[in-house]
Amino acid sequence: MRGLVLLLALVWVNPALAHTRSEAHSVWSLQEGHLSGTVTVLAREATRLPEGSAITPDQFAAYLQKTITAEPCTEARARALPSNAGHLRVELGFACPKEGPITLTIASFFEYMSSHAHYARIRMDGSFDEHVVTLARQVIVLGAEGSAEPVSAVTRLTDFLVIGIEHIVSGFDHLAFLLAVILLAGTGRQIALAITGFTVGHSITLALATLDWVTPHPGLVEAAIGFTIALVAVEVIAERTGIEFRAALGFGASLFALAGISLLSPKPLADPLFLAGFGLFSVCYFVLVGQLQGSSRLAWLRTGVTALFGLVHGFGFAGNLTGLGFSPDNILPMLIGFNLGVEIGQIALVLAALALAWLGCRLVPMLRRPEAVEALAALLIALGVFWFLDRAYGVL
Repeated sequence: MRGLVLLLALVWVNPALAHTRSEAHSVWSLQEGHLSGTVTVLAREATRLPEGSAITPDQFAAYLQKTITAEPCTEARARALPSNAGHLRVELGFACPKEGPITLTIASFFEYMSSHAHYARIRMDGSFDEHVVTLARQVIVLGAEGSAEPVSAVTRLTDFLVIGIEHIVSGFDHLAFLLAVILLAGTGRQIALAITGFTVGHSITLALATLDWVTPHPGLVEAAIGFTIALVAVEVIAERTGIEFRAALGFGASLFALAGISLLSPKPLADPLFLAGFGLFSVCYFVLVGQLQGSSRLAWLRTGVTALFGLVHGFGFAGNLTGLGFSPDNILPMLIGFNLGVEIGQIALVLAALALAWLGCRLVPMLRRPEAVEALAALLIALGVFWFLDRAYGVL
């Protein structure tokens, strides 16, 4: 049974399942009747269009020219620009009247992804203002002097609260980690402790990364998130079967072996220190868990480790916010709104999972058997290991 679940999971998992949040960024400037902007997106965003993965930069530029308009401006033009690997950049320009308001409408991607968000920075008199363009609000009005209509702190906070909720709901790797934590914690008190630790951890690193005080390697962060899922899910099975020592040996030895292969390889495909570090952590953690079995200190150890893993996930959450270049006046409502959104979404999902588990066990007696939890944990191990290896071997 467990082997079948693992096999199905490995066939089913897809790296695109994690972090499916759709977004674009642009910087705009209005000077002497000329409105110009540069739009940047990840290349994978363009694959949402009908051309799919075959779309060319010029075709993408033509698409933006049709879906981004400025009234009453004329002579719209768009051209593809050189960009970093994995990105597309397009420059747009409009000839506009020197007086009177200008209505900039950004409608790109919404017909294919209703939750898409476009972060637009408007240059005005040497300073910038930031706007979040969503399906419900696609219009930015530039005043007679080229300044955008101001966005209130409440509106900005609300925008990012919604984005935070959508991010946690669409971040399948974060959801998988929360599910593994619920399976391991078991009781309501332990679940509350673990979720509190996770919240404290990710809130700290979300703020640090957004404020640009800490800049981790995004690829390694994403790989580490996969590791956290796998480790907690392995502990679920280890606790239920009493194989903490064997789990430590097997999980750690596998990572040490991969580190050794990478170290001896003429062209390493993954960072050997990264792999070995997680291998050492796994061995030490499972040995400590085995020693604390039956002790009240075990719950606090798990709370601390969940908080530690929350630090990792916080950097993952911050991926949506870093690099936007928000002005100091706008960072606080953005950060508060996004973090509140993540918390609201997280609490709602945990309560929904508990309610579904209760209802499922009432309606399907088979789900009360230990094998059901172990099968679900095996699925989470497959997901975590896949994401960990796929990302760890894709950053060099």
